Amino acid sequence: MKKKLFLFLLLLGLLLGGCIKKDEEGKFVIDEVSTSALEDGKNYYIITAIRWTGNDNVIINDIDLLHAESNIQYQFYAGESGKKLGVYKRDKEDIGELKDIKDWTIEKEGVLIMSFQLEDVKKNPKRQIKILYTVNDKQQEQIIDSSTIQNLYTTAK
Repeated sequence: MKKKLFLFLLLLGLLLGGCIKKDEEGKFVIDEVSTSALEDGKNYYIITAIRWTGNDNVIINDIDLLHAESNIQYQFYAGESGKKLGVYKRDKEDIGELKDIKDWTIEKEGVLIMSFQLEDVKKNPKRQIKILYTVNDKQQEQIIDSSTIQNLYTTAK
C-alpha cells in the first residue's frame, strides 16, 4: 500500500511539475511612455525601464519590432542605470552611452533605449516588441504588446 501511495504521489508531482507555466520562469515588462505626434525625419529616443520578473539572470540576445512599417528606422540599446526616462528629440551624442543590446545581462531591471526616425507613420495596433533571450541556458522569445510602440505616429507634412 505504501508503495502505491508513493508511486501515486511521485506521478502527481511529475504531472504538476510539468504543468508549470513558462511565465513562472520569468517574463519581461516594459514601462509604457506616452508619446504625442512626432516630427518626420527627426531622431527620437524613447528611454524606459525594462524589468525581468524571474529569479535567475537573463541575457537578451536581440530585440526587434514586429509588423513595423518600412518607413520606421529603429535600433534598441541598453542604457545606463539612473538615466531619466521619457521621449527625447536629440542627436545620438546627447543621449549618453548607448550599449549594444546583444548579450545584455539583466538581473531585475535595466534601462532600454529605443532610437527612432519616422517618415509618415500612422498608429498601428499590430506593432509589437519581440525579445529573444536566454535564461538557464535555454533560448526563448517573448512578444510584448506595447502602447508606446503601437501609438507612434508623425505629424502630417
